Amino acid sequence: RYGMVENIDENFGKLMDHLGKWNALENTLVIFMTDNGMAMGIFTINGKKHTAFNAGMKGGKASAEEGGTRVPSFWYWKGQTAEGVDIPALTAHLDLYRTFCELAGATIPESKLPPRGRSLVPLLENPEAASAAWPDRLLFVHRGRWHDDRRNKETREQNKYRGCAVRSQRWRLVNNTALYDIAADPGQKQDVAAQHPEVVKELHAAYDAWWDTLGPLLINENQPWTKAGEFYLQQRYDRQRAEQGIPDWNPDRF
Repeated sequence: RYGMVENIDENFGKLMDHLGKWNALENTLVIFMTDNGMAMGIFTINGKKHTAFNAGMKGGKASAEEGGTRVPSFWYWKGQTAEGVDIPALTAHLDLYRTFCELAGATIPESKLPPRGRSLVPLLENPEAASAAWPDRLLFVHRGRWHDDRRNKETREQNKYRGCAVRSQRWRLVNNTALYDIAADPGQKQDVAAQHPEVVKELHAAYDAWWDTLGPLLINENQPWTKAGEFYLQQRYDRQRAEQGIPDWNPDRF
């Protein structure tokens, strides 16, 4: 989908140009991310099979492999962040809330369910030193279970280890069976579970503990698999377009 890449590039460039014209770059943190890994998988053109580019990673969207959940994360803050720096520390979307609160000087209120993420500010201020001192952590992945998704089993517990992964800085345990040394094997070519049973045991136990906290949060339980064109908001949009029309959007200039 090179047309989409070109479209994003062009419009992101326009966004940056306008931030410059508005003299807002010095006080704006610009972040570019994606929501999942490569989405096209294997496809056929003129009878020949092709595999979409995914930087050599295994899997794609909706899989528990590295290529399904590892995404780019580009950060730019004029005068604050260095350019051309690659930060190897293991981070995730759940770190954004604490990061933004710290940057804004906001205090996170006490709660029975405090945010689990970390502030990324140290990594932005001193990438090399902060990455070296970044404590190891475990991140958990589980694909949502829709009621009639053919990939899933009947009950919640039957799906516990389907489409799941545990990730540390070095390791990735997939579907509770396959273990990969991501530091040495980012493409997940070699399953090393048999060579490191102690790591499998540790990650398995951590996943079980995490899973036990999820009961009230599994909101997809018993929800039907929605086909393209059947989304509620899409239906509302189509109905309004047919009955009332869609008003022109002409926002005030900044």
